Amino acid sequence: MLSALARPAQADAPQLDRHPTPEVGFFASACLIEGPQSCELVDANLNVSEAQDLARLVRETGKPLTHIVITHPHPDHYLGLQFLGPQFPQAIVASAAQSLTFIETAALDWPNRGWPNPSGLLAC
Repeated sequence: MLSALARPAQADAPQLDRHPTPEVGFFASACLIEGPQSCELVDANLNVSEAQDLARLVRETGKPLTHIVITHPHPDHYLGLQFLGPQFPQAIVASAAQSLTFIETAALDWPNRGWPNPSGLLAC
């Protein structure tokens, strides 16, 4: 299995770039998956500055962001949606149904904090 991981990437194979956060972001990591025509994010990180970095990286690809996949409902993996959702309204936010329910419930308070509510963006 490890030898398969060591092979050089094919030109049309998706590229995976890991983006770890500093201590203030609880050392969480988001991944940008860049395919031939589009890209996807795995996790949205914790705060706006980290999400802004992710948005910049997506824009640098010149490709549309189609999905933001949230691995689990810890704030350091989904709170960046407060920024990324409005920046990429076409992107579908996907996760396990229980995770999405938790995030939607937590997001009910987002307008009180001046954050956009991601309801309607979420899918499973």
